[in-house]
Amino acid sequence: DINKIKRFDTNTSPYNPEYVLDKLKGELNNLIVNQYPDTSYLDIREKLVKYTSLKKENMVITCGADECLDIISKTFISDKDKAIISTPTYSYFRIVTEIMGGQIINIDRKNDFSDDIEKIIKITLEENVKIIFLCNPNNPTGNNVEKNDVIKLLNKVNCTVVVDEAYDEFAKNTFSKLIDKYKNLIIVRTFSKAFSLAGVRVGYILANENTINLLNKIRPPNSLSKISLFLAESILENLEIVEKWINEIITEKNRCEEILKRNNIRTYKTNTNFILMEFEKNKSQNIHKKLLNKGLVLRDLSSIERLKNCLRFTIGLKDDNNQVIEEIVKLNNY
Repeated sequence: DINKIKRFDTNTSPYNPEYVLDKLKGELNNLIVNQYPDTSYLDIREKLVKYTSLKKENMVITCGADECLDIISKTFISDKDKAIISTPTYSYFRIVTEIMGGQIINIDRKNDFSDDIEKIIKITLEENVKIIFLCNPNNPTGNNVEKNDVIKLLNKVNCTVVVDEAYDEFAKNTFSKLIDKYKNLIIVRTFSKAFSLAGVRVGYILANENTINLLNKIRPPNSLSKISLFLAESILENLEIVEKWINEIITEKNRCEEILKRNNIRTYKTNTNFILMEFEKNKSQNIHKKLLNKGLVLRDLSSIERLKNCLRFTIGLKDDNNQVIEEIVKLNNY
């Protein structure tokens, strides 16, 4: 039964935001959906001013964070342009680059999965790189980009530096305050993770005003619906609920990690809403397959050389987490 499948592979929130959905029900008769939304998305930008402490002129609203990356690549990458990606990381950086005819230079992360900033700087200067993609914290390894590293990078290179902060609400390590000083820095954010609105598709870009003006020339004028905008604006009026969810997810993640460690399953420290687990050789794919047969979907990372014995597990509700962990421990001991 497809409805009994439980997904722990997309890093979304286990909380359905009922409060904002109820608010939408009450507002539906007043929503004028036969007209396009205001194409500047002014209302949500004004709410984000309070949330980000930045100016509305520093923002572009998009249909999810993937559209952020799509618009950025269309603006800054031309045929044969070189892009640096600190690997392993979010696969969409590569996809948007290749769609524009760009060439990827993969820079392997260090043993602790931190970005090899010295190497990134060296290659950028040698190869005339046009754009660098970083993920803070990184997906799928969960570690932060160090602030000193990003400042060092921004001081040494002139190319565009994109930092994807999809999980920042969990990590609280944003570089958004640096956009005034560094004109080449672009921050990507989303409502899909901590804000529980993955199905609504709202993201946003934070950058210097000149960069925003360039991005707005490429941005589609009406990629968001009035309903999406209403839900995202409503959740920004209820940040205490979001903060409560974040705290519950982090508490639950810590509890799950403890159980896994007690059962001799290696976990990496992550500043996100997911756990990265490493198993003995060749075990992870078998565990993944057996969990799938029980309708429990984890992310199998075996196609990534550095993570070939790893599974990624999104934190869900307590009972669901218990069910998955019990199965993982059983299968690992088998």
